Amino acid sequence: MRTYEYITVVANGAVHDGWESVQVEWTMKDPEVNCLLTTTEIGPFTEAPVFDKWNYPPGSVIEVYATPEGSGAASLIFWGTVYSYEPKADAESHTVTLVCKTTTNAWAMAGVESATGVWQDTTDEAFVTELVNAVGYKVKVPIGLISMTSQGPRTLPYYMIRQGATNYQASMDVLVRNQKSLMATREGALVIHDGVPFKMSGAVVQGENILRMSAKLKDSQYSRIEVIGQNAIQNAYNTGIAPHGIFGTTGKYKKVIDQLALTQSDAIKRAVWEARRGVGEAIQAIVTVPGWRDLDGALWMANQDVYINAPWLQLDCTLRTWKVVMNQDLASGTTTELTLVDPRTCSGYGEISSRMETACDNGSIWEDPIVSVTTAAIDAISGAIKTWF
Repeated sequence: MRTYEYITVVANGAVHDGWESVQVEWTMKDPEVNCLLTTTEIGPFTEAPVFDKWNYPPGSVIEVYATPEGSGAASLIFWGTVYSYEPKADAESHTVTLVCKTTTNAWAMAGVESATGVWQDTTDEAFVTELVNAVGYKVKVPIGLISMTSQGPRTLPYYMIRQGATNYQASMDVLVRNQKSLMATREGALVIHDGVPFKMSGAVVQGENILRMSAKLKDSQYSRIEVIGQNAIQNAYNTGIAPHGIFGTTGKYKKVIDQLALTQSDAIKRAVWEARRGVGEAIQAIVTVPGWRDLDGALWMANQDVYINAPWLQLDCTLRTWKVVMNQDLASGTTTELTLVDPRTCSGYGEISSRMETACDNGSIWEDPIVSVTTAAIDAISGAIKTWF
């Protein structure tokens, strides 16, 4: 099994080797991918470091390529710009750290520019596309915005921007109403998705390719989630409530004010969507595997289905990669940390497809952690939700 990658960093068009550590972090919920590069020069204070060699101020274009040991085919694992340039020194060493982000970070941080602040008779995906094109951020791939949804564009009859909102906040306001979300890719594109995985293969097996593993069962959720949206015709408020108790959580209440006019059905859909995402945050398996590639030889991806067999975690199921952290340093070599969640916590609204009805043989601690969500009122809208892991 390959556990080493030869790393090439291209900074402002020039190849630059010699980095001490490389880390790429990719999460489904974030509008940018992060990359951390560090290098160290050893020498006394009396020797001047070669600053020209490590001169990459914010805005410098960074490309990171990985070539597996014994292969000449390099894979692009990150394309973006320097966000923070951090030189440090003590009596023994001089260290340079580059915090880099895909250029979607600039889009996500920018405020929405609009003459009227009003959109009418468009679609949710056309709205996001307009905001993306207005910023014109640089991308490595030809397409800056990719749609990977099972439902396609949805009608946006009327929307007024919230003053001070960023492009990301406004986009999510519109997309969440239709149970969609946004995430970045390592190449600098944005993806609209609603639970469709990028890749549907991969396996991690205790005793085969798992170096370390742990689980997180966190009592961080809400007993009740309430979504409130205005009914534009009747000038009244519609409310959707998702009962949501896991691990004994009681008394914690969350209110979501939706920016769009909602029907009662839409409000309940949004409440269930919020509950699903919350379970993904609270119940996770974290696995470290050797190398940066799955058993197919492809780089690990966020939003990838992965079969896990880990008796010590009481898990035997197909889960989804919520977060991928690729690391290479002198101490640990080349490894990938995968944060895994149930695919249904990433899904959009609607019937859970057969693709997600995975036969699981897990320990009792994973079974039905949010039984209270399966009330008749919620089932009528969201479909049966029986076991999350």
